[in-house]
Amino acid sequence: MEPPSAQFTRPFSHDKSYLLKHVFVGRKQLQMRHDSLIGLPGGGGKVGETLMQALSREIHEELGRVLQSQMKYELSYWNPDLKYCGHLFSQEMSLLELRQLMMDATASEDKGFENMGYFFLPILNEVDDDPGYDGFPTFIAQAISPKSPPTVVGNTLQQLIYVLTESTTPPILSTAHLRLGIKKACQLIEKSTCGSTSKLLGATLSNFYQ
Repeated sequence: MEPPSAQFTRPFSHDKSYLLKHVFVGRKQLQMRHDSLIGLPGGGGKVGETLMQALSREIHEELGRVLQSQMKYELSYWNPDLKYCGHLFSQEMSLLELRQLMMDATASEDKGFENMGYFFLPILNEVDDDPGYDGFPTFIAQAISPKSPPTVVGNTLQQLIYVLTESTTPPILSTAHLRLGIKKACQLIEKSTCGSTSKLLGATLSNFYQ
């Protein structure tokens, strides 16, 4: 695993690239990408940049912000198929700071080109409204359903779950909360998957969206 201060020594290209991502703890800021997939703000490092230099540049480009404080390094991962190394960073913010960040991101030069906008990840489990489930199980169901086109890019879901359950003490989501969300997501997939009848029930979306 490369440390956060690692230097980039190769050009940013398809077969040798590095991915930088950041997520904001508490309420998760997600990005709607140009390919209609959901991901985290981030991008590739350039030759000669440290991880923090690349992170600072990407935050300025995508969120319209100058990095004022050190972000927390979370993890690194290697994609052997696409041959890149990814690094996940996070930062805890107050709700007021996060609201201002969203306003800055909406006004950034990247808006409408590489990214189509930002939204918060819903993490509530408790409401079982008829005709739908709460946001967290629905998000998981859409991300993991085997009968649906992908809605999130790469391992975004795994990165989010890591930050939700491992990054802080106590964790943002308890193990019980996460298990309940996954259980309800599986129920939602089962309910909304087409069966043997001719009636169209949808693939991954709850009845609320049908």
